[in-house]
Amino acid sequence: MSHHHEEPNLGFVERNGSQFMLDGRAFYINGWNSFWLMDQAVDEYSRPRVREILQAGAKMGLTVCRIWAFNDRGFNALQLSPGHFDERVFQALDYVIAEARQHGIRLLLSLVNNWHDFGGKAQYVKWAMEEGRVGLSASNDSFFFDPSIRRNFKNYIKLV
Repeated sequence: MSHHHEEPNLGFVERNGSQFMLDGRAFYINGWNSFWLMDQAVDEYSRPRVREILQAGAKMGLTVCRIWAFNDRGFNALQLSPGHFDERVFQALDYVIAEARQHGIRLLLSLVNNWHDFGGKAQYVKWAMEEGRVGLSASNDSFFFDPSIRRNFKNYIKLV
């Protein structure tokens, strides 16, 4: 006997002016932040935490969870260096996405942050310094205007 679990059909949320729309109706975000889900999904022993938090969110009527879909050059790093990835962490991100879908939770995927935690824009600047593409006077804000740093981030977005 086969047990087929049908996944919820999650339409794509769009924007109409300043209003989010879903299937032609206003969509209001009722959500939370669990930046750590991808990291917890890497190892089998911590993976159940992902399902538990998504189940809890769904039971509370929450609809959107913001997670970090990046981790640059650190523990459980997704991007080890510009354009080089850890497949285990990609599989962890896939797991989180699949689990969220099963619980009817939409994800807001953050691709970089402003702090040093998990790499973020500071890591992109550091990589550019290490490669000699920017000088020591570069600041974290160089992420926003330096062409080589922007190119590395755009390549990351294409690959993720």
